[in-house]
Amino acid sequence: MGTMSRFECTKCDYDVTAPERISIGMHAVIEPQSCNICKEIVCVTIGYYGQVISYKDMTFDEKVDAHCCPECHNMDLSEWDDNQKCPKCSEKMIMDENGGTLCWD
Repeated sequence: MGTMSRFECTKCDYDVTAPERISIGMHAVIEPQSCNICKEIVCVTIGYYGQVISYKDMTFDEKVDAHCCPECHNMDLSEWDDNQKCPKCSEKMIMDENGGTLCWD
C-alpha cells in the first residue's frame, strides 16, 4: 500500500498531496515529479506491480499513462527529490505534520 502526505510551500500558498518519494501500490509504482509545463507536483506512474520500469522497457499498454504528467500528458518533468522545491516560486516545501497520511492502492 502506498502513502501520500500533504506538503505546503513556505513562501506562497501552494500545497499538494503527494508521496514523499517512490510509493508502491498493488498495481502502480508512482513518484512525485514536477511538471515543467503545468508547474504542478504530480504523481507519475514509473512502474507496475512493485517494479520500477524504464519507459523503453514498458509494453505498449503500459506506456499509455506512464512517465508523463497525468494532467497534460507531457514528458517534460523534473525530479522532485530531497530539495522538494515549490513549482510555483522555487521555495522549499515542507510536510504538513498535522495533515495525516493518505493510504492508496
